[in-house]
Amino acid sequence: MKKSKFLFCAVAVASASMFFSSCSKDDDAPAFDMSVKMVPISMVGGYVTDYGMGETGFKDAKYDANGRILEYSSISRYSSGKSVYSYTADKITISTGGTFSVKDGKISASNANLSEKKFSYDGNHIVSDGYYTYTWSGDNLVSMKERDYDLTTKFEYYDQPNRCGCLHNNMYSIDFINVDSFLALSGFYGNMPSNLLKKITCTEEGETSWHEFQYELNEYGYPTKITVTDDEGDVQIYDLTWQKL
Repeated sequence: MKKSKFLFCAVAVASASMFFSSCSKDDDAPAFDMSVKMVPISMVGGYVTDYGMGETGFKDAKYDANGRILEYSSISRYSSGKSVYSYTADKITISTGGTFSVKDGKISASNANLSEKKFSYDGNHIVSDGYYTYTWSGDNLVSMKERDYDLTTKFEYYDQPNRCGCLHNNMYSIDFINVDSFLALSGFYGNMPSNLLKKITCTEEGETSWHEFQYELNEYGYPTKITVTDDEGDVQIYDLTWQKL
């Protein structure tokens, strides 16, 4: 298996998505003011060791009164620019080329990143995008299986609530293609996992790799810093800013 280095950001992707100070243990978790809704304005970071990837993330995000993304500017060594979103009752369009069909408040199909997908749901939980099947336990996504390859991804969680969707790594898309993190944050892919992501484990053709997450949270439970450590000992750090909705 060729082991890849993943950049965990919303626009690389993504997802999302998706948290408390010293998350290395769940005991005595602090209480947060859950009545406050916030939206992410920026997320910037990368590998502590320079692999030539540079910083990645987004900045200058703007939202409407309902918390739907209107625009953001991406940050990347390879490509940067502004993405602008427009909404109708049954369609979402992104200026950079993505088009999403909406049915009953959820994305039913997409044409983005040179890839067409159709999405299926069980209630408010996504179960298929045509390439991956998704397995849930209660309100948490526990595994994804790729349709055409021997690739399974499993997820573990802290006890703390998930307040930022799949922002931290685009939860639903390890290859950073299938899901738009900002739209996921607004509920367009159904419910996000209810708990804070702790670990991602990928098994491909019998070989395993993993990433573990630690967070620093503000008083409302939103992450201001995300630290990601992988099975090779490499570390990524991302800083986030939030704004009350």
